[in-house]
Amino acid sequence: MKRRKKRILLLAATVAVIGLLLLGYSYFIEPRRLVINQQTLAIHGWDPAFNGFKIVAIGDIHAGSNAVDEAKLREIVKLTNRQNADLVVLLGDYVSQASTLLHGKHALKMPLETIAENLAGLTAKYGVVVVTGNHD
Repeated sequence: MKRRKKRILLLAATVAVIGLLLLGYSYFIEPRRLVINQQTLAIHGWDPAFNGFKIVAIGDIHAGSNAVDEAKLREIVKLTNRQNADLVVLLGDYVSQASTLLHGKHALKMPLETIAENLAGLTAKYGVVVVTGNHD
């Protein structure tokens, strides 16, 4: 019985440590990474005139959240513009809400105006398209 109890405690401690490591990674490391993934799509019936058309898609910026300050937004713009995209698509979730209420509403961790000012430098041959997300 004691042996079984020890195994259960060891398993619980192991799961707790792994959980804490994953939480630490998701809070301290992941938000500081900017990852560029390049994919080539083969679309049946695609007009060959559009071969080589380059789209950059950016999503879930959550400005004001951990490690996403104004400098990070400007870095996103710089890295995006280096891609020489034909079209830039912003996929939403630009804001991050604070946990406290301000005038009965959730306050934003970074004002919309600040986010827009820092993303304003995005350029693409055919423009920048913006949609809102469930956090916006």
